[in-house]
Amino acid sequence: MALRNCLAHGNVTELDVLRRRGVSDTVSGCRRALPALNRTAKAMDRVVWDRLSQVTGSDPWSADV
Repeated sequence: MALRNCLAHGNVTELDVLRRRGVSDTVSGCRRALPALNRTAKAMDRVVWDRLSQVTGSDPWSADV
């Protein structure tokens, strides 16, 4: 998210800080990170699903709203 914000807002100073920390801002670097980002998104989806189903008592992703 920090990389996205730097790129979207043209914050070169913060981008330099991220680069020094080893964050890649290349297409290749983003492609390498994609599997981990997908796993994170799936895990977050599951956590949200669990919580919403607990609160509402039904499947939150069902078409029956």
